[in-house]
Amino acid sequence: MASQDLEKIDLNQFYHLHMKVVRVISIEYDTPRGSTEKVFATGFVANDGIIVTSAHLFPSGESTVKVRKLDEERFVSVKRKVFFRKIDIALIELHNPTNAVSEEYGLFPNNKSLSAGQTVLSIGNYYLYAGSVVIGRVSFPCPDDLPLPCGPTILCGNKIENDVFERFTQYRVMGDFWNRSRNREMTFQKTLHAELPVIHITGFPSAGVCNFDPLKVDEEASSSGDYYYHFDGDSAGAPVFNISGEIVGMVLMPAGPAIVAIHFMMIEKVISVYKSNIGAKRDRYGLATNSDIYRDAYALIKKNSSPRE
Repeated sequence: MASQDLEKIDLNQFYHLHMKVVRVISIEYDTPRGSTEKVFATGFVANDGIIVTSAHLFPSGESTVKVRKLDEERFVSVKRKVFFRKIDIALIELHNPTNAVSEEYGLFPNNKSLSAGQTVLSIGNYYLYAGSVVIGRVSFPCPDDLPLPCGPTILCGNKIENDVFERFTQYRVMGDFWNRSRNREMTFQKTLHAELPVIHITGFPSAGVCNFDPLKVDEEASSSGDYYYHFDGDSAGAPVFNISGEIVGMVLMPAGPAIVAIHFMMIEKVISVYKSNIGAKRDRYGLATNSDIYRDAYALIKKNSSPRE
């Protein structure tokens, strides 16, 4: 089935067309020891020039973030970065996003379902080399009516007894992967929403996708709750494409030989809520308190956001 899917596309043409939405993200910050660290992450351009990546790639303290295209060497500064850490999504705005042309915007599909064995592709910092394309398969299906988490937040690290970890389900959630005993020593995953909808993918390499080892808490920073990162590059935040070039997810982390990605519905909802609040009265998180658009998602995002920098 997957090989038949691949016969339908020219992989080289696919790469050169869809690499345009991928971004290399430079993150620079000062450590408690007085040194400066710089790491590189992956992201992609979504609606109206908003760049999406993984929130866990950023330190909890101040950082300087710059972005470049895969086919350019010049990094540009960013206007704003907003973190939704419990669903591990970061949104980045450039000072002049209108410079991006429509073909540089990633598209989300109308059909939300994913089939078991479906071919998916990704372009990111795999093998610690920027712009590497990889091919994999969906290991577990996702239905078209995939629900988003709402109501009280259930964290992986606090509620492992919740039935989300034991029930039979039609789709995977973050809690399913946390429930594996070998994952209990994870760091940022402890604070993720257990019902975050994810895609289980095999075939993507885990090399260049940080899990927990590069996210060690610096002893000097642990008392303040700040954490700092020590790795060279990462494919967390890389887009996951279907063979039509639509973005169906974002790489989150490795899980043994497999990869876990956030389903695009969560990303699409976050962007919609964020955009609906631009220009409205804002609370300390930069989100409007008087918005009734996407109320369930807004309640979740407001609770799980870091203050806007």
